[in-house]
Amino acid sequence: MIRREDTNRRLREEQDAAFQQSLREDQERERKREEKRKAEQDAKQAAADAERRAKEEEDARQRAVVDAAEALQRRKLEKAAALGPAPPRGSPDTTAVRIRLKDGSSHQRVFSAQDPLQAVFDFVESLDQLDSWQYSLVSTYPRLTLSQTSAQQALSQLQLVPQATLFVQSEDGSS
Repeated sequence: MIRREDTNRRLREEQDAAFQQSLREDQERERKREEKRKAEQDAKQAAADAERRAKEEEDARQRAVVDAAEALQRRKLEKAAALGPAPPRGSPDTTAVRIRLKDGSSHQRVFSAQDPLQAVFDFVESLDQLDSWQYSLVSTYPRLTLSQTSAQQALSQLQLVPQATLFVQSEDGSS
C-alpha cells in the first residue's frame, strides 16, 4: 500500500509540476502578448503625437506667413498714410521723383523740395512691388547713394530738385 501511496503522491507531484510549468508558460505568453499590445499602442500613440506636432508646426508656419503678410500690408498702409497728399505738379519749390524698382517698374510722385528724404523712403515702402526692406536709393548721375542715415536731409539739400530718378538697390547689392 505504501507503494500505491508513493505512486499517487509522485503522480500528484508530477501533475502539480506539469501544471505549474504550464501555468508559467501561459503567464509568459500572456506577458509577451501584453508587451506586444503595449508596444503597438505606444507606436500608435507616438505616430499620433508626431502627426499632431507636424500639424501644429505647419499651422504655426502658416500663421507666421499670414502674420508677416498682414504686418507688411499694415506697414505699407502706414507709410502711405505718413506721406500725406502730394503737392500739385508744377507748383513752385517742388520736385518730381521717379523710382525704379528691381522688377523694372517705375513709379513717380511729386514732393515739396523741403520734404525730408524720409518722405521718399515712405513712398518707396508704400509700393506693393517692393520686395526688400533693406535697401538704398541710388541716383545715376552724379552717382549718389542715399540711405536711411541721410533720411532727415531735405530733398533740395541732396540736389534732387527739380526732378530726380532713383533706383532701389537691395542691401545685398543687386539693383
